[in-house]
Amino acid sequence: MGFNFQNLRARALERLPGKLGGRFGLESKHVADDAKTEQTTAAPTLNENALDAPDGAGALMILDIVFSDFDWSLTVTNPITQERIIERRDDRADALSADSASRAGPLDSLRAAIRSLAPGERAQCGSVRLWPADPAIEIFDNRAVRSYGADQSSMAQLAERLLGAPECGFDSAPYGRRIENEAERRLISACRLDRARAYLAALGDLSIRITSIAPATVSWMAQPDATETRAVLHIGIDDSLLVVSDAASGVVAQRHIRVGAHAFAALVSDTNSLPMPEAVREMAERDMVGRAASGGGAAPLETLADVARETLAYFTESRLAEPPRVLEAMGAFSTVKGLDTLLSAALGIEVAAAQQNTPMAHAANAIDLNLLRGPDLPLFSDGTKEYRFKDNQLVGTELDERTQQRTKANASGAKGGAKTNSKPPQKFFGLTLPQFGSGGSEITPARADLDLIESFGIPLVGNM
Repeated sequence: MGFNFQNLRARALERLPGKLGGRFGLESKHVADDAKTEQTTAAPTLNENALDAPDGAGALMILDIVFSDFDWSLTVTNPITQERIIERRDDRADALSADSASRAGPLDSLRAAIRSLAPGERAQCGSVRLWPADPAIEIFDNRAVRSYGADQSSMAQLAERLLGAPECGFDSAPYGRRIENEAERRLISACRLDRARAYLAALGDLSIRITSIAPATVSWMAQPDATETRAVLHIGIDDSLLVVSDAASGVVAQRHIRVGAHAFAALVSDTNSLPMPEAVREMAERDMVGRAASGGGAAPLETLADVARETLAYFTESRLAEPPRVLEAMGAFSTVKGLDTLLSAALGIEVAAAQQNTPMAHAANAIDLNLLRGPDLPLFSDGTKEYRFKDNQLVGTELDERTQQRTKANASGAKGGAKTNSKPPQKFFGLTLPQFGSGGSEITPARADLDLIESFGIPLVGNM
């Protein structure tokens, strides 16, 4: 039975005002130089009949959330007018000075984004699309894909072998210009399915409206019509992601670097005997990392530069792709003053702040990835139904009575701390079990089979 938002439509119509203004409107403040007046721009009026659009979702809004361990942004868009009704963003710079037990990961940023939505705003969102910048999501290019078929079964086998996990969320898309008589070049993106379930658990009641989980890295890659190689470095709190891509050859190298802005703050703190909060402030205002590096004590910088240098060498020498002219940096990069100069000197190329691309703009382009498309497995249960993702929509099926009873027993056991089942029912109860991320814990994916990866000629220099 397909989930077509009819029930959601009925509930939303009960709440739908004539105009979506007030706190749901995008408050656009215009201050005149002399009068200092403030105006609020209300959202457009929605026709109730628009909710009867063929897709069933109608004029209910599209919620897009981009998130990493450092920051998040969300937009709520009217699908009819394409107007952005809500735009919000925030970062977690305060976490840079926290100890490891207090620092949060991508799931905590996602939860913060959800908490920013008022109940009335949540009720208007008929479709939810997630764009995680998460090291748990891997991307491999055609060198890994070419020995497998492009069908779902072959891609499932490849994803499971690459991640070393029996259940994966994955998707594949064409990438690279096709040469005559050559097979289509493709890439694959994958994460452990428990990671995808953790995203859904963080959404709470909005999980029933999920339509896509796609890596934010698609917006960092050279797009299909690009003529130059693109290299993007996202600095997080504890981890960084480097993505180098060439649309012509279809070569992509993604590296997870276990160095983030917190490591630089700790360096400044240790070198100057400063409390961490003060070190974070000083690091953002002065070139404190450069001073530490001049004294020969900048291990985080060396690690970051070494991985970037080896990745660029692999990209150009092993894969024979064109080198990038500039390394674009984003995320917590802005909290480390002088890092652009230091990396540029170490790598021999320009390093500059990236133009923050909006992943949503790439939702319909040729790099069309949705990690929910791959697995034909239950994602979560809601009441008496369990949901899978088929034909680009959630499909709900009734649970039998025995499974419903087991669901209640496990939910009760989870609340009381008792174990009612020796083997957690991971396939069915993703939203009710702590191991799917509902309790705030991060899930670290198992590393891929090293022999398999190395057989593709893909160095693991980034996994440090």
